[in-house]
Amino acid sequence: MPRTIPMLSGDEQRIYYIEKTTGGLDNGTSFLELRGDLTRSDAWIFNNNTNWTDAITRKGIFQQYNTALSGGGDRINYYWGLGYANQYGTTKGTGYDRFNTRFNLNYKVSDRFKVTADLNYTNSLTDKRGQEHPITNGSQELNPLLLARQIPAYFPVYSRNGLNYFLDRNITISSHSRYNPLALIDYSTYFTRANRFMASTSVDFKIRSNIDFRAQVATDFRESADEYFLPGYATDALPGEVLYNAGLQTEGYQLMINSNNRLTWSAIKKKDHRLTFTGVLTYNIDRNNSTEVQYYNSASPQLKSADAAAIISGATGNYGTSKYLGMFVQGHYAMKDRYFITVTGKTEGDSRYGADNPYSIFPAIGGAWEISKESF
Repeated sequence: MPRTIPMLSGDEQRIYYIEKTTGGLDNGTSFLELRGDLTRSDAWIFNNNTNWTDAITRKGIFQQYNTALSGGGDRINYYWGLGYANQYGTTKGTGYDRFNTRFNLNYKVSDRFKVTADLNYTNSLTDKRGQEHPITNGSQELNPLLLARQIPAYFPVYSRNGLNYFLDRNITISSHSRYNPLALIDYSTYFTRANRFMASTSVDFKIRSNIDFRAQVATDFRESADEYFLPGYATDALPGEVLYNAGLQTEGYQLMINSNNRLTWSAIKKKDHRLTFTGVLTYNIDRNNSTEVQYYNSASPQLKSADAAAIISGATGNYGTSKYLGMFVQGHYAMKDRYFITVTGKTEGDSRYGADNPYSIFPAIGGAWEISKESF
């Protein structure tokens, strides 16, 4: 089994830092704060043995509840289900909360006509404070898990009065004195709200004994938004710095609509000969819209929205609509379940092809011989 290498304690890190920076030629005059003198006024800062990984981890808890109602008879069947899931991650500031419901209905109007409907809705909230934050300070990532491995163990978790987290940008021995993983988690706001609605309905109609028609319409709507805010006191930031009351807001949606219609005609259906024609008409629409705004230097940590920020550091957006129309016709002939010929014609148009070439035609012909059924 692989061996786990333990992190250095605070005492070990103090000794290591002194030896590293003095090249092993320590004369006892440098870095006095790291020498364990408990009479110093700053001794509470440098004489700790903090396990930062343990400080930001916890036991994960997962809960899930489901209930369903179903019934029906010869002609109609229905199903309605509800579900709820809640998860607390093993890292503080991570979690997931989800509610979903589904409804399904199958109605056999007659032996020749059937209707099906399906509805799905999901609402979720994801807590991401314990993950990598979407802003950086130069090359320094704001990632609680990463910082828990970088911040020296000799620093304390809390301030001297125990009311706040320890943060001090003025300590020159380590730049990480201003990045407390727990402060990043507890002081920040970082979550994603998402909604998704899917619906589809289909109709199956046997026009004649050898002609079947099926029509289906489906829609898929997705909406999500990120809200992020980091107050200046979470990193001991000063007004004007990129980490001072910094935020990020995103919002977007996507709507997809799909219509599919299929006609199947069994022109010949005998023991040794089968001829089937299939026609399919498909129409799709895909619309999407998204925005993202980054900002910082708002007047107060209570003013978290972008319109309250003094500096907008970035703003992007995207909007698009694509449409697709396709038609597919196929003839399939089988003789004695051994010899097969298929002729296919397909044409499609897509707005992404451009105005100069909106439609394309794809003909195809194929044959097959199942030799294993021959007598020889």
